[in-house]
Amino acid sequence: MTTFPDQGRFPQVSDGQYIGKLAQTCFIANHPLSWFVGDCSGDADFGIDYSVQVAQSRQQVRQITQAFKVQLKGTEKPELNASGEFFSIQLSTSTVRYYQNTTEPILLVLADISVDPSSPKNCPLYYVWIDEELKRQNSQDGTEMSPDQKYISLRVPKKNVLENNTDLTQELGDKIRIAKAGDAFHALVERERPDFDRSAQIVVLENIPKAISNRGPVFFDALVDDDASLWPEPKIDSLPWYLGEGVRLLKIGKVAEAEAMLLAARNQADQASAAELGEMFYIEGRIQAFRSNDLAARDLYAQAMEVSPQVPKHVASWAEMELRMHFDYDADIDYSDILSKLESADPLVVSVKVRILAAEKKYDDAISLANSMQNRDKFGGLATIYVMSSQFDKAIAACDEGLRVLPLREYDKQLLILLRARAKFYLATDYVGRGNPDAVYPLAYAIRTKICQLFSKQLTKAK
Repeated sequence: MTTFPDQGRFPQVSDGQYIGKLAQTCFIANHPLSWFVGDCSGDADFGIDYSVQVAQSRQQVRQITQAFKVQLKGTEKPELNASGEFFSIQLSTSTVRYYQNTTEPILLVLADISVDPSSPKNCPLYYVWIDEELKRQNSQDGTEMSPDQKYISLRVPKKNVLENNTDLTQELGDKIRIAKAGDAFHALVERERPDFDRSAQIVVLENIPKAISNRGPVFFDALVDDDASLWPEPKIDSLPWYLGEGVRLLKIGKVAEAEAMLLAARNQADQASAAELGEMFYIEGRIQAFRSNDLAARDLYAQAMEVSPQVPKHVASWAEMELRMHFDYDADIDYSDILSKLESADPLVVSVKVRILAAEKKYDDAISLANSMQNRDKFGGLATIYVMSSQFDKAIAACDEGLRVLPLREYDKQLLILLRARAKFYLATDYVGRGNPDAVYPLAYAIRTKICQLFSKQLTKAK
């Protein structure tokens, strides 16, 4: 037996280093033969131990077709759960965050050195795809890693044995297809929104899954249904169908029929997603607004905002109703509490913000904000400002210019026509502002206005 005069003068091997070496031997001996493995360990190892390229035989020719990374962990004390189905292994949260910030697949491989530490090539390997394990954890508890969390436990199925003949090409192929689907969505956004910069296009892309999820399973089924319809259409008598019919009927003024659709939708409310619940409150709010129940409408729009936050039409409708209830031309009213909730850059919300600034008589600020919008959206705001500030010639010019913009939504077209007619009427009646006691002007929002009464003062003077 060799003896050493001074044991302290020699480099020492830690338990972790020794187990790591055994795990490497086990991995090299047992990984699939189709893998061409590059060692990434050393000073540049930050959670990736191997780079793997996969060879597949096609027409008797081996070709490299896929690539991924491997993180290898060895253990002499494997932790199995009570049922014996899963190993548990801890990784640092900093490493896992790094994994979440990369798009390349990463395979976590566990070497159970306890089986035969004297001959690690006889020890088994187990594996799990890290992205799939993290997705499973998030779907179970809906929580993410906290900033002060140091470690996270991952689950490695005991059934996932990695051997020389293991074939993961199908799983890798599925990951490639998923990544290509994401690229296809990005190409679609680039094509449909060429005026957006790259950052704005990515925001749109990130919102697509949320937008589909918020609309519930019926919308998803309609979207992926392989039929000949031009647009995804919900099945008749489904909750989304009743809601859609309610909105359609309100657009043509059939309030009672819309209310019947809303009642049918409520009978399925236990199945509703947050977006669908928000739409119910919104439709009921519109019904109340049609009936001039402003307070009830305002409260319903607020409920729609609460259950389905940041839906532009909910926010815009609530703010419009607040403005309608509190507006007084002759009073200086502070609308800052309303403006503070209008954070969205959506044109619907920005348009309301323009009108509120005009209501506060901050006409320059309102004009500046309106001019920041796209052409299709800004002219209605400008015309509103000019009408409210008694600049009727400018209002008519803004309406004429807006009506030449194509394509033009029906709502925007009707608004511009209405504002132009109002501005022309004011000019025709020599309306010079509310300070003129003899001014004649149309009443706002009144359905049953009688024209003979509107001009009664003028007719009396003429006599």
